[in-house]
Amino acid sequence: MNHFKKYSLILVLILGSFVSCTGSSDSTDKVDLSGLDWAISLSDREEYALPEVSHSEWETVTLPGNINFHMKGSDGTVWLRKTFDYNSEFIQGNPAIYLGRVYEEDQVYINGVLIGENGGRNVNFGRKRIYPIPHSAIQQGENLIAIRLSSGLSGTAGIMSSPVAIYPVNVAYDKEWKEATQDFIYITFFFFIALFYLLNYIRMKDNKEYLSFSLFAFFYCFYEFSRNDYKFHIIDNFMIFKYLEYSILFFITYLFIRFVEDFLKFPRLSFSKIYLLTSAAFVLLFAIVPNHRFWYAFVGYWDIHLPIALGYTIFLTYKRIREKTIGAYVHILGLFYILYAIIKQILIERGFIYANSSLETAVIFYFFIMTLALRLQFLFIKRNILKRYDQLKEADSLREKVFNHMDLMISDSLRKMHAMILGLLESKDKKANKETINEIESIQNDLTPLMDDIIELSRLEVMEEVPFKASVPFVDFIKEVIPDNSITYSIRVTPDTMVENSLELINSIVIRLIDFPAIKEFTHNDLIITQDLKGNIHFRFLLFHKNPKIAIRLFNEFSTKSHPEDTNTVKWQIIQQIARLLEAKLEYKIIKRKYLRIDLGLNAIPAPVSKLEAVNESNIASSKGEPVTTKTKKDWRDELREIKEKLSKLFKKSK
Repeated sequence: MNHFKKYSLILVLILGSFVSCTGSSDSTDKVDLSGLDWAISLSDREEYALPEVSHSEWETVTLPGNINFHMKGSDGTVWLRKTFDYNSEFIQGNPAIYLGRVYEEDQVYINGVLIGENGGRNVNFGRKRIYPIPHSAIQQGENLIAIRLSSGLSGTAGIMSSPVAIYPVNVAYDKEWKEATQDFIYITFFFFIALFYLLNYIRMKDNKEYLSFSLFAFFYCFYEFSRNDYKFHIIDNFMIFKYLEYSILFFITYLFIRFVEDFLKFPRLSFSKIYLLTSAAFVLLFAIVPNHRFWYAFVGYWDIHLPIALGYTIFLTYKRIREKTIGAYVHILGLFYILYAIIKQILIERGFIYANSSLETAVIFYFFIMTLALRLQFLFIKRNILKRYDQLKEADSLREKVFNHMDLMISDSLRKMHAMILGLLESKDKKANKETINEIESIQNDLTPLMDDIIELSRLEVMEEVPFKASVPFVDFIKEVIPDNSITYSIRVTPDTMVENSLELINSIVIRLIDFPAIKEFTHNDLIITQDLKGNIHFRFLLFHKNPKIAIRLFNEFSTKSHPEDTNTVKWQIIQQIARLLEAKLEYKIIKRKYLRIDLGLNAIPAPVSKLEAVNESNIASSKGEPVTTKTKKDWRDELREIKEKLSKLFKKSK
């Protein structure tokens, strides 16, 4: 598969280079005969081929173009004439008349000399003509070209496409060869697209859009080949390829609708089978009536429904756009371009407008953007698979951590409970059994919150970043976070300060620090929420206990990096993990061997520096909602003295 992709890319680059060479504009001199000054006569007279007959009183038409409206007033044959100036030095080599697609029979005269008819074939329906001009038939100066044109078609007659000109004969044939070659390269491009997605479908059969897009591209490839002149190198039979062209055309629309349904993940249209059977019936009808004029006229009416089919696909795409499906936005661009090109083509074929067809360009554009859309869709699927793999990997890691913590934390308790239960089964002492049951219930009650903490710790350990960040005014937020009557605190933060982080985790870490069991054992616990000159927020807990050894012991427990062994250790590791995810700094130190200070630093969006230098009293809230006066930013020593004074007062009151 990798080799196929590699060689396909090389081939496309080579073909693209070849197209750029063959598609370059030539500077060869020519005599341009196109224009709106072609005289037309609705009567059929042989003398109209002669230059002696004047056409100055005739009506005029435009060539190339559809002259079907003029044909309706004739018996099916008209004469078209035009004079032109010719200079043999201007055309290098033997001259030739080069005409675009002719519908349907023609005889071309130069100065009354017949130089060619029907492209030199019995059936040359809708094909271009190249008629070499004998030197004896053309002269220096003014010349006359007369075309006897016949058409039995109901909607089309005339020379329907460029060129209408005189070229050197070798240049005309060279241009035909280059155009056929360029079209064949486009056909090869469609073929490789179809093959590429067919191979992708074989590997990923859940992606039905790959198969439907492949079939659509294959059929369009065969349709274009049936219209290319290279087909006659296989078998020189116009009717076989014309039948193949129209047969494929009937199925292309069905395959297109099927691809759109698969690409946009819609169920099959209930009438799709009826539409498919109807198309197959038309193909059978063409086999029964082998007449290319009938086929052409029939398709001319059949193609009126194409805008309706496109309208249905546009409706499906619009529904997906409302659901904000990325592929639908890409798809709608190609659909509108094709719709425009089809309507334009119908108007050209019926003679309402004269313009160059945009259909092939629209189809190439559609295939290009849909190939891109399908590859992007594949990349999105691949990304989702990788994301799902990471989620499963995270789940495995989470499960492993949970089991490790459980084994370390509760295995002894579970073994103890198991032994006690076995003892209950063997013991007949009711009083002892009752005490044992109470002890089992006590162990179970202790394990329940511990299990919750183990699961939370394991979840936080496998997280690489916070899942969602929000930006809020910090002061308003933190007032709602700190529980009433749980701790003495003051907020010394400028009200304009914003915090942008996981509000859930900020709330969690603050509550966990306030409610930490070992911290609650201290006699006094004050919290000051302050702000440094960089605008960062600090939660500063100052803990005091009558027994200094308790502060030192807790400090040592915080400093020891060990596996969970008890409830406090698990809870503290949860706090550390939250600090990691918040990108916060968690520091703790012993002050004067009496006080334990815990500092949680959190990044914030700083207020203006001028506002940090002096905080207005009205902007400082205490735990009671009253302003706390402060004039300037204090360092930790000043704060410590202030806290010591408060602690002394509280200590005296407690006595």
